[in-house]
Amino acid sequence: LAYIEWFTGFNRPDKTTGMYTVHRSSRGQRRNAAIVSVEHIVRPCHLMGKSGLKIDRKWTTDNVIDQATYFYFNPYIDVDTFSRDRLG
Repeated sequence: LAYIEWFTGFNRPDKTTGMYTVHRSSRGQRRNAAIVSVEHIVRPCHLMGKSGLKIDRKWTTDNVIDQATYFYFNPYIDVDTFSRDRLG
């Protein structure tokens, strides 16, 4: 089993980056999450916190998923392949 948090679907790509943006889905003002069977997970995805003109200095790799409101879906990196290549 795996705990997952849902994000919104894609609209149109960002004009500057060409990447789609998403934000956390909510239900009753709480994070929309689920426990799913691992067999239902197709692959991981790479999300990057979307900032304005200045990057929030409070963001770290450990907290950006909780701090950022919007995220870029990064189609240029395949986290699964990266992990396999790096780990051998």
